Amino acid sequence: MRKYIFPEHAKFYKANLHAHTTLSDGCLSPEEVKEAYRAKGYSVLAFTDHEALIDHADLCDDTFIALNGYETAVKSKNGVPTTPLLAVHHINFIKKKPHDTVQFCFYPANFTPGRCKDHIPFLTYTGDICEYEYTPAFVRHLIDEAHKNGCLVHYNHPNWSLQTAESLALLDGFDGLEVFNTGCKIHGDFSDHMYNELLRLGKRMYVVAGDDNHNRKKSFHDSFGAWTMIASERFTYEGMTEALEAGHSYVSSGPEIRALYVDEGKLIVRTSPAAEIILRSEGREIIRVRSDDGYVDGAAFTLEPERMGSFFRVDVVDKNGNHAYTRAYEMKDYID
Repeated sequence: MRKYIFPEHAKFYKANLHAHTTLSDGCLSPEEVKEAYRAKGYSVLAFTDHEALIDHADLCDDTFIALNGYETAVKSKNGVPTTPLLAVHHINFIKKKPHDTVQFCFYPANFTPGRCKDHIPFLTYTGDICEYEYTPAFVRHLIDEAHKNGCLVHYNHPNWSLQTAESLALLDGFDGLEVFNTGCKIHGDFSDHMYNELLRLGKRMYVVAGDDNHNRKKSFHDSFGAWTMIASERFTYEGMTEALEAGHSYVSSGPEIRALYVDEGKLIVRTSPAAEIILRSEGREIIRVRSDDGYVDGAAFTLEPERMGSFFRVDVVDKNGNHAYTRAYEMKDYID
């Protein structure tokens, strides 16, 4: 029996899940960011300005969905700018329901860049004032509170943050890991290696891509580099967040994954023109389909748990070296 990994009747929507504007330390207004991304074929954008959750319902229309979120910083030393040697945790909270602008774990003394503090008097918070602590226990508490308050939790640019897979494994509970970050590409946050290490440590989450665009001097050098493709059956705010939470998405810096399903023990993959399609697994078993002329657009892989282990995922590479990655899928869910 055919088992669809992406919902059979879903459509794919191009999303940037990490963006900054003049509401914090970005150089373009929310309206300017929306128009720039819509012109590049994006249908969804999560506004994640630092520390300030603001409703962007006014930017939603029949062709564009603005997700409401914010980025918080847990620093190894409070009240100071982020220096090159300061370890941090940067976490995006994205509200699962529209018009929900209630924040939590209020820490007004947190040092934030740009205009974030201008908005603090106008924000809505629940719970007591707290001081952020750079400990795994506190970050786990922060993640728990985010889930209680209706958020998806994405851990951002782990290499830029000076983290290891072992340090992230202590946090636990985040829904997605940012494996592509255009703004932090030079720091190594443009690959899946950290995700792979966390999988082997027994952690499970979906993958996220975002630009982390600030558009310094109103340029677009940190824009349109990587995106998340969301497979949703409904073009609504909650249709997007529910699809993300279910893991119905993949990330890309170029290639498209157009279909993904399992039929009689074989994983069927359909893609845009690519140089190779790779099936990765828990162990060292890797299967590649490629062509001498650099053109493939589909593959069929036999899933073998005894060789591949407990999970599998797909990596598509185009002729320019750009990748598309899926999250890890549990073998037991697709093999009887």
